[in-house]
Formats: sequence, structure tokens, C-alpha cells
Amino acid sequence: MITTIYKCDRCGKEQYTPEQMWEVGVVYKHIHYASSSSEKYPYQTKLWCRACVETLGILPIKEGAPDETQPPTFEDLIREIVRDEQTSQ
Repeated sequence: MITTIYKCDRCGKEQYTPEQMWEVGVVYKHIHYASSSSEKYPYQTKLWCRACVETLGILPIKEGAPDETQPPTFEDLIREIVRDEQTSQ
């Protein structure tokens, strides 16, 4: 039996399926030679997991991902409690 393990070239995360693995690369070409679409341009690719691609903003962050907002400070909580008490009286 052959087992293929896909490993992210950026963070090293491993998984057994190619789902959510992305081939990332850079292609460059001179605008003068861009008219022929059959030309091959040299480029190098890397295999990245979805989390690494999302950190660069290339893919949108999946819905349902935890929100990374900062929790309220102690002072903010006190202000909120005081406001609630003032409005309830």
C-alpha cells in the first residue's frame, strides 16, 4: 500500500488528502512577449495549506473561522456595567 502525505512548504503541516492544499507560485513575463499564450515562462511553485494562503490574503478566510478580535479590557467591562446600571435605574 502506498500512502501519500501532503506537507505544507511554509508551515510544515501534514495531511493525507490534497484537499485544501494550494500550489503557490510567481509568474513573470515581459508585456511585449505576452501576445503568444502558448509560451511557457519559468516559475517555481510551493505547496501551501489553506491557513498559510489565508494569512497572505490570497484566499478569503473561511466562514465560521474564529474571530480574532481583542477581548474587552477590564476598564471596558467596568464602563459597560456602570452604563447598564445607570440605564436600569
